[in-house]
Amino acid sequence: MTLTLKSLSCILMAAAGLASHPIAAGKPPATNRAAASFELEVVKSQSLKKGISRMQCQRASASLLSPGRLQVRLSAKPLKDSRTPETGDHAVLTLLLDKDHRVSQADLLYVIPGTSVGRTIAWKPEDLQHYFAQARYAGDRLVLKSKGSYRDADSEADVAALAWDVDLDLPVAGSPGK
Repeated sequence: MTLTLKSLSCILMAAAGLASHPIAAGKPPATNRAAASFELEVVKSQSLKKGISRMQCQRASASLLSPGRLQVRLSAKPLKDSRTPETGDHAVLTLLLDKDHRVSQADLLYVIPGTSVGRTIAWKPEDLQHYFAQARYAGDRLVLKSKGSYRDADSEADVAALAWDVDLDLPVAGSPGK
């Protein structure tokens, strides 16, 4: 069998590509997981329609906006470029991280046509421990399992309740490790 320089070059490039594959390097391949559901109940409002709405999200992207600030965009439809604002049903979960990369505050924006509700859903240490203890950000990936609810205190103005069930394992764009 005669090998030409071109075929030898192709064989070497293919071998190099296989050697750098995560399985060949002894690492399991990273699996991306994005499943989330959200529910908004508007109990009392002068500007929002009262009632319950739900959203199932199967697509997500995570970005490091600045040191200590992660943003997760979730949608039932394919996500647009990260610089393009979302349209239609979507949710945005913003996580503020402490120096040890633990969640120190979580903000949730829930958007369906005609309704946008944003709330800080966790900031107290006991809420963070309860809802976000399983959150891990390790330089280039975010792993987050969180299920919970937040309800506004009764007031003269708007009263709404947000519920979430999030299961994510995603690469983080803009991370120093990327």
